[in-house]
Order: sequence, then C-alpha cells, then structure tokens
Amino acid sequence: MWRLVRQYGTHQVLLNQGMGRSAYLCRRLDCLQAARRRQQLSKALKASVPDSLWQLLEQELAEGRQETSDAKG
Repeated sequence: MWRLVRQYGTHQVLLNQGMGRSAYLCRRLDCLQAARRRQQLSKALKASVPDSLWQLLEQELAEGRQETSDAKG
C-alpha cells in the first residue's frame, strides 16, 4: 500500500514521507483510478492531490508490472 501524507504546516501532499494526516491506497490500477475519479484522497487528506503525484503513482504501477512480467519470462 502507498501512504500519502498531507504534511503538517505546509499542507503539501507527499508519498511515503513526513508527518501529518495520512491516507492509504492499494497498489492496483483500479484502486488508483477510482480514487482519482472520486477524489477520495483529496477528501481524506483535506487537501488537493497534485497531478504530478498521480502521474508518479501511475508510473510506479507501470514499472512494477513490467518488472513482474520480466521475472516471469
């Protein structure tokens, strides 16, 4: 699972770092798409999640799937 944190003081949303209000998201594409579409992380963190963070999460998923398929082949 990913841990997203709205950092105390700055209200900046970060991945797996800092202290403050946190929300967790499973590492599956359908979870990521649903959370983005329904703005679940923004609601849970009470802060907007930047597009750059969504892109980072999508990239991590793509790299993880590629590593998995490489290991099978």
